[in-house]
Parts: sequence; structure tokens; C-alpha cells
Amino acid sequence: MVLLRNADSIQPATGVLPWWGERWHKPFFVLFLVVWGVGLAFPYLGPERAIYWTGMLLMVALLSTLATLGRQLPFQNVVFIALIVGFAAAVWTMALERWFDWRVALLWTVIILNSRGAAQFLMRRYRNTRFYGWAIFGIGAVIPAAFAGILYNQWPQIVSAPLMTLVILLITFPLFMNKRPIEPPVSPQPLFLTIALLAWLVIHSTV
Repeated sequence: MVLLRNADSIQPATGVLPWWGERWHKPFFVLFLVVWGVGLAFPYLGPERAIYWTGMLLMVALLSTLATLGRQLPFQNVVFIALIVGFAAAVWTMALERWFDWRVALLWTVIILNSRGAAQFLMRRYRNTRFYGWAIFGIGAVIPAAFAGILYNQWPQIVSAPLMTLVILLITFPLFMNKRPIEPPVSPQPLFLTIALLAWLVIHSTV
């Protein structure tokens, strides 16, 4: 028996992309938790540091999110999904805010990407049921609605957030489909990252 050591030989056995998702999803998530923890104190040290740390937190959150997707999907799928979601989030936030803020667009990109991952983790035991797909879309829409309830105080903005998420999830649905014979791993990281961002927004909204 010959022991194959290259990345191509590992992928059929695990159903993941070890060179991308498996290698980096944990380090990026740990980095996110560190930045998240340190960033909680920065609003008390001045607005300039708070804005700087917010951008850093969102960038690290995006890296952690994409690395987690890399455990399930090919690299090109991850890139296409990120571009589609990022563009849609930018257009939507510009329509709401009447001006473009890259931090707001990046925040919603991270929220939408992780809403599906969190729903997938919560429904992992019901994957073979008939309502699994509908549950993914439903939970994936409820999570952005919770964020919108914290960020905005007007119903059109709150209602449009889950609707926008549903449209994006429907558009990107073919890119999320698993075409490998082995089921990819389902990670709890999207759920934990979502909870951390929710807590972060709640804490900062009271400062």
C-alpha cells in the first residue's frame, strides 16, 4: 500500500480542502476572539480607536468566515459567494444609509455569510428531513432580522434585512451545493461568531 502525501490524495478521504479551510479556520477564529475581546474596551478610550478596532474586527471576522466556508466548498465557490454577498450588501446599505460605509457593508457581508452557516449547524441533526432546506432559509433570515433590530429603529430597514438575505441565499444556493461524495464537516464557528457579533453590538449600543 502506497501512502500518498499530496493534497489531492487527502481531499477525497476527508471531503474538505486541507490546504485552505482545514489549516486556517481555527487560527482565524482564535484571532477573531482575541480582537473581539480587546475591542470591547476601546469605546471607553476614544472614538478614533473604536472606529479603527471596528474595522479590524470585521476584517478578521470575514477571514474567519471565509476560512470556515473553505472547509466545505472549493476555493472558487468561496470567492464567488463572497463577491456576490459583498456586492449585494454594499448596494443594500447604500440604499438604506444614502451613503457608502465600507464597515457597514462588511458587517452585513459577515452577518449574511454566517447566518447560513449558523442555520446549517443548528439543523445538522435534521439534514435528511423534508423541511431541512426551508429551515435553513428561515433561520438564515431570522438572524439578520435580529441584527437589524439592534442597528436600526425603523421597520422598513428591519424588514428588508431578512428579505435581502433570502434573496441572496437563493441566488447563491447553487454555489453552496456539495458535489462531493462525502458530506463536508459542519462547523459551530458561524454560530459562535454570530453570537459574538450580536453581543458586541448590544454592548456597544449601550456605551
